[in-house]
Amino acid sequence: ATTPAPAVPPQAAAAATQPGAPAAAPAADVPLAPEQIPAVVARIDGKDVTREDLLARAAEARGALAERGYPAPAPTRAFYRKVLDDIIGNRLLFQDLVAQGQAAAAADVDKRLAEIRGQFASPEEFKQALAQRSFDEVRLRRDLEEGLTVQKWVQEKVIPGITVSDAEVQKFYEDHGDQMQEPESVGASHLLVAVARDATAEQKAAGRKRAEELRARLVAGEDFAAVAREASQDPGSAPQGGDLGRVYRGQTVPEFESAAFALAPGALSEVVETQYGFHVIKVADKKPAGKLALAQVKERIEQSLKQRALETRVRETVQALGNKAKVEILI
Repeated sequence: ATTPAPAVPPQAAAAATQPGAPAAAPAADVPLAPEQIPAVVARIDGKDVTREDLLARAAEARGALAERGYPAPAPTRAFYRKVLDDIIGNRLLFQDLVAQGQAAAAADVDKRLAEIRGQFASPEEFKQALAQRSFDEVRLRRDLEEGLTVQKWVQEKVIPGITVSDAEVQKFYEDHGDQMQEPESVGASHLLVAVARDATAEQKAAGRKRAEELRARLVAGEDFAAVAREASQDPGSAPQGGDLGRVYRGQTVPEFESAAFALAPGALSEVVETQYGFHVIKVADKKPAGKLALAQVKERIEQSLKQRALETRVRETVQALGNKAKVEILI
């Protein structure tokens, strides 16, 4: 199930990391056990940020990364300081928005809380999931209110004011030519006879024989897509008739890459063995390495520039709020 802890708006989390706190020497990146963390890790205008607040947000951050397939950061002093900076930045924003009467509506918080509860089979499972992240429902609701408030501000007040001109896009494209390169690629399809990595010699021989039989059908004139839909054991591509889209240099295993890039457009490979089993590959077209056209990357550049502008706006807002607040770092 999705993490029960509220996701701090990524735009704010990425930018609100340098609040106007007293300058401190860079934190050494050394392991820090929970019991080494003081009971109060920071104060914002006299309001405590507790060890429990820090550990809960740290657990949420590590869990969110793990769910996305990224390795969880080690629980070091530097990691905890980064998490604390995020907490401070978001609390400064939240306090200011509440003072302006821009807090998230209670109904929106209730709705989000109900959605999270609904991801679990029972109230007990929900409580267990919260406990695993050092959360309870009171802290969850408080963090949801904070997160939704900041998110609403970002969506309604910040993003609408960000624009990117064609000239800015053109300049980025010209200044970052090294990032606009596309490696050599082929438009490839394949069918796969899957064989386990620990398969016996007999199992491998049977897999190769099956792949040879399927290839013979293709050589005899049967439609590649139809055979792939019927017989390929790659669940990702079989429904699309074996179509893999564009395959770029360095994207796949060496045996597959070597065979695919050696084929002329329209040609059919011999049976190719990889760690996944036995493949028959067909290449529709080949495209040499080269610089992408502006039209191909314009939308991506615009989004990147808008994200940079958003992060700058949030960072500047947090910095201004931090300069007016009394922020004490105690870790």
